[in-house]
Amino acid sequence: MSEIKQFMLASGDEIICEVIEWANDTDPDLVIRRAYNIVTVDDPARGVRYFTLRPWMLYQSGDDMFNMLSSDHIIGQANPHASIIKQYHDAIEESERSEQDFKERVSKLAEKLAASEDMINNDTKDSSDDNIVYFGRFEKDKLH
Repeated sequence: MSEIKQFMLASGDEIICEVIEWANDTDPDLVIRRAYNIVTVDDPARGVRYFTLRPWMLYQSGDDMFNMLSSDHIIGQANPHASIIKQYHDAIEESERSEQDFKERVSKLAEKLAASEDMINNDTKDSSDDNIVYFGRFEKDKLH
């Protein structure tokens, strides 16, 4: 059974991953999968810190893709916070979507956008163009 863990590596990378097999006396490497780098971005003007997850190793996502992580390079480990775990599951789901899923999602969003634009245009448009009454020439020296 795998566990989701957060590691601080000697390189400075902070990752979250599924640990499939822990290191032991005979093998100092951990077997992991679906490893994502936790990237932080600070916005000092707003006083906000953003977190995002990026693949730690490219093209290494999926049930059948395993990586080895040397326990000598781990300087800290923790159980990740619930909000990071949710982001982690969302990142996994997003990365494992097929191209067809992506195209369907884009099509649905395009339909929603087109529908909202139609609604906005209908709200700002007159019901008919023939409701304009012409009063003739406008003369500046006369008060109407």
